[in-house]
Amino acid sequence: MISSVKLGQRIRLAREKANLSQDQVAKHLGIHRPAVTLIESGKRKIDSLELLKFSYLVKEDVATFLQEEPTVYLKIYGNQGPKPLIVSLPATGKIVLAQENPVEFVRQAIQEKICAERLEEIDFELIAS
Repeated sequence: MISSVKLGQRIRLAREKANLSQDQVAKHLGIHRPAVTLIESGKRKIDSLELLKFSYLVKEDVATFLQEEPTVYLKIYGNQGPKPLIVSLPATGKIVLAQENPVEFVRQAIQEKICAERLEEIDFELIAS
């Protein structure tokens, strides 16, 4: 079972990926915005119905938030505009530090995920797993 803090991180990242504000999430869940802040920080547990509603809102499978081997979230800086793009990729054995060329692997995975024709320059950071 994952901790409330880890679950909160995943919820925050999924919210950011969906370009939603805490106010929008709160309204959808029928709770106050400070409650969303507490959930994202791991200081308030999210109940199963709230998590189900949230997963529907961000178009993610509820298992994404609860699984032991989570989705890997990357914050990508490049030619997509001023805001970084947050992309989720399945955490498979393919993304490992020992990989011959991890940058190229991640570049290809991102291109497939966002259907990008071309990413000339890409810089990314792992922001959660």
